[in-house]
Amino acid sequence: MFEDLYSHEPRVAFLKAKSDAFESYKHYEAWVKVHCNPSGIACLGSDRGGEFLDGEFTTYLQDVGTIRHLNVHDSPQSNGVVERLNQTLIKSTWSMLFAANLPPFLWAEASTMLHGSVPGFHPEHYQGV
Repeated sequence: MFEDLYSHEPRVAFLKAKSDAFESYKHYEAWVKVHCNPSGIACLGSDRGGEFLDGEFTTYLQDVGTIRHLNVHDSPQSNGVVERLNQTLIKSTWSMLFAANLPPFLWAEASTMLHGSVPGFHPEHYQGV
């Protein structure tokens, strides 16, 4: 999940593997350049997950001039806004699947149904990967 901390606009990308995070970030960055800020992303804040720290990702951020801000290790509190939004999405989606007696593989589809029931989630912001 990516969130612009200025506008508080979330973008959710469903990844098949953590290795897809870099490609998803590039799609998000392209979206930001078109819809929000033509100069791109000035600072990327993230946890210290390996998907955000690999060499290709680091080189790319340096090449485009994006500053990387890493949160404190094992401290979701330092990434509070996105962590809270992510937990709300996860808990709400699993609750919907359970209540409807649906199989887990429909997770991405069920999470898009949260429009209107969870503030900040809008179907047009979901990117299927």
